[in-house]
Amino acid sequence: MDGSEVQVLLCHYDFRSNPASLAEYDCLRRCRDSRRGVLLRVRRGGPRTVVASGEGAQLAVAAAQGACRHLNHAQVYDIDLFENPASTVKTLHDQGRKVICYMSGGSWEPYRPDAGDFPDSVKSGPVPEWDDERWLDVKQIDVLKPLMAKRMDLCKQKGFDGVEPDWADLHNQDTGDLVITAAEQLAYNRMLAGLAHDRGLAIGLKNDLDQVSTLSGLFDFAVNEQCFEERATCAKLTPFIGAGKPVFHAEYNLKPADFCADATRLGFSSIRKNRELDAWRGTC
Repeated sequence: MDGSEVQVLLCHYDFRSNPASLAEYDCLRRCRDSRRGVLLRVRRGGPRTVVASGEGAQLAVAAAQGACRHLNHAQVYDIDLFENPASTVKTLHDQGRKVICYMSGGSWEPYRPDAGDFPDSVKSGPVPEWDDERWLDVKQIDVLKPLMAKRMDLCKQKGFDGVEPDWADLHNQDTGDLVITAAEQLAYNRMLAGLAHDRGLAIGLKNDLDQVSTLSGLFDFAVNEQCFEERATCAKLTPFIGAGKPVFHAEYNLKPADFCADATRLGFSSIRKNRELDAWRGTC
């Protein structure tokens, strides 16, 4: 993937309400890309975001229990690390696809098979909107590094090509009593990038705008939400574009006319979505 303009599609889905209906989602129907592949993320355990883009492509979908249903000709899949077996990755590789594993890097999720490996000492307060999850104290790199390494080992063992760790910006999140400084988050993110690259895996950076200038050389693509509405400096993402790495971006409240010209100028792949992340989208 490079930084050429890519159409991105975001959808929202709650697996716990009806896992079987994901493949019926109309929002996973269409997506095009001028040159590069598709990114699709599906995360179990509550409402989550699906990020997708495609080269003349449209989409594919990962069912809740791990079997992929191919709705169209996606080139790159970003799917859940734990929910998808190696056979799914092999099937996608046999079809010429690249596959990225999705995992949380900054929160503890009780439904994950390795949840019991995380000591209470690294688990902090609840994650807003996902109260069963807990923030991870990323200051404790010595404790978390082997746990994240095991996840990336599994990612590699299953044959994935890359990894996307979520919650890469706890220093900018509402973490309650847990205080994470920018320097502590930066050290943790560098650790994650090192683990990925030591295993030959690509790695994506989610949000974390204020550290892009430092991390764009280590991370291989970026995903951003609402940098125009939140009056963040969206231009901070341009190091990815300059390095030939894509930036996938979405706004929820602004009209396309309010941000598309600037997003296009910056080289982003941008869309407007409803907050509910239903099938509707407005493209730039």
